[in-house]
Amino acid sequence: MIKFADYQKIMPTVLASMVDGVIVFNQEGCIIMANKASENLFLVPERVLLGKHVDDIDENDEISDMIWRVLRTGKEVFRETVIRPSTLIFRVHAVPIRGENNGIEGAVAVFHDVTDARNFDQVRSEFVGNV
Repeated sequence: MIKFADYQKIMPTVLASMVDGVIVFNQEGCIIMANKASENLFLVPERVLLGKHVDDIDENDEISDMIWRVLRTGKEVFRETVIRPSTLIFRVHAVPIRGENNGIEGAVAVFHDVTDARNFDQVRSEFVGNV
C-alpha cells in the first residue's frame, strides 16, 4: 500500500511519464519544476528550464501573461496558443497553487498539444467548403 509520504517519491515518475508538458512556477514567476514533455515543447535540454523566469521561456508573451494573471488574481486560465519556436498549437491550462490561508504560492501550467485536432478541423472545413 502506498502511503502519503511515498507521494514525493512517486511524483517525479508521474511527471516524467506524462505526454502533456507540466511546469510549476513560484510566486516570482520562476520555474521550480518542469517535466520532460515541457522541455521538449520549448526545445531545451534537460533541466535547462529550472530557474528560468516565465518571461524568458517563450518568444511571445501569451504564456507569461497567463502565468502572471494566475499569480495576481488566483483565477485559472485556459487558452490555445502557438508555442515558439515550434508551430504546434497547445491548449494551456494554468491554475494557482494555494497555501495556508488560501494565499497564492505559485502556479501550475499544463500544455496539451491540440495541433492534430486543429489541423483536422481545418481540413474538414475545407472539404465541406469544396463539396
